[in-house]
This record gives sequence, C-alpha cells and structure tokens, in this order.
Amino acid sequence: MIEVNTIILPRKESFIKTFPKDSNALSILLNYKSEYPWMMNNFIQLTSYDDYYLDFCDFWYRNCPLLECQRIKIELIYKGYESIHDFIIEVIGQGYYIYLPILREYISAYQANGVHDMLIFGFDKDKRRYYISDYFQGHYGDRSCSFQELEKAIDIGQKEYWFNGFRGCIELLSYISEERAKFEEWRVKESVRDYLEGKPNSRWYESHAMWTEEETKRRRFGIMCYDTIYNHLNILKEGNIRGEADAAFLLMEEHKK
Repeated sequence: MIEVNTIILPRKESFIKTFPKDSNALSILLNYKSEYPWMMNNFIQLTSYDDYYLDFCDFWYRNCPLLECQRIKIELIYKGYESIHDFIIEVIGQGYYIYLPILREYISAYQANGVHDMLIFGFDKDKRRYYISDYFQGHYGDRSCSFQELEKAIDIGQKEYWFNGFRGCIELLSYISEERAKFEEWRVKESVRDYLEGKPNSRWYESHAMWTEEETKRRRFGIMCYDTIYNHLNILKEGNIRGEADAAFLLMEEHKK
C-alpha cells in the first residue's frame, strides 16, 4: 500500500457564510452540481430567540438527507488510537471531513480565545499541519494549524461538553446520494407563506427538533425577525457593540441575496 502524505478534500465556496455550521456543510455539498436543485428548497425561513440570535431554521446539517454525519466521543478515539492524529489522518483518507469544537487560543490562526467549531479538510504529514476552515479575524476562510496546536485545542476542548450540541464528540461529514432529495415546488411555496405569516415551518429538515414549548414561544419567525434587526439597531444606537449584531445583519443580507 502506498502511503499518502498529503490529502486535501475538495470544497466549494459557500453562498452562506454567517455561521460555520452552514458554511461547512454547503462547502461539501456544492461539489455536487446534481444536488443544487435540492439546496434551493432551503434558507428561506428565519428564526430569532429573544430578539437576539438570528438564524436560518430550514437547514440543519445534522438532519440533511445529503450529508452523512457520524459522531464519536473524543475519549473513545484516544482509547482506540495511539494519537488523535492517527485517527484524523485515517478518516480523512477515507474521504471524511472532520467537524469538531476547539479552543481558539491554542491555534495561532485565530488570534482569539474561546471555544468554536472548526472543520478539518486535509493534512500534510511532512509539514505536520492540518488544513482548516472557520472564521479567522472576522472572515470565513481556510487556514492551517500544526498537529501540536490541534492536539492542545482538542484536549482542552473536551471540557466544553455541550457546545453547539457536540456533546464531547467529533463529527465525520461526508456526501451521500439520495434520489428523493430534489427541488420541491410545494416546499418553497409553503416556506414563503410561513415566512410572510411569521410562523414556524413544518414537514422539513428543521433545526428545532429539541426546542421546548417555552423556547418556541420566545422565538420569532419569518418576517417578524425584522423586530430582531430593529432591536440590534437600537442597541448599537445606544453605543453598545456586540458580535451578535454583526451576525444578524450579515445573515439578513445573505437571506435577501
């Protein structure tokens, strides 16, 4: 068997870049032009929580018919492999993109602190570096990090058990063909109607499978999310600056595009 020292999995520039969870998934799916029609069913409906956090609610990579999402506890990887690098190199070699939570202060490309979700899409064994995607200094894009940096970031990151629903897991993402995934005229009509009426969607690959009744009551949907934009504008008008406002404005802009 010929040993491969460098593998870089294919990715396309995503048309959604506000949050890594969407950008990363689309960067994988956009490699397959046959799936473009299905993607046009999505990113129509919006939701916000307490007039604060704005997001799409009609696309969820963990519940996507075109993405296989496998999850494995980090501690199990350490038990089954001599090092985390042996595991990462093996699964990337099998065509899997790795999505995981890390602590940014241990990876120099970030120049930031705190836990975040990052995609690994390649490696170079000779240089002992991984190719990664995330938001770096305010912009979504690709960088690299050393094996040592990632090892430290993952080891500490295990303490952030609940972050973004990872629950102490690393996720392996890969494309999977699904004949039933196609453009659905009824879905677009229903989504637009729900958006205009400001109510939740139904019968789709939603992100709200675990929302409680109380959480749903505290949300806005569709066109009502402009109240969230107004709220952020008022906060900025008062001189308070926060990243959530930037994300809300960017997501609303992408929605209109």
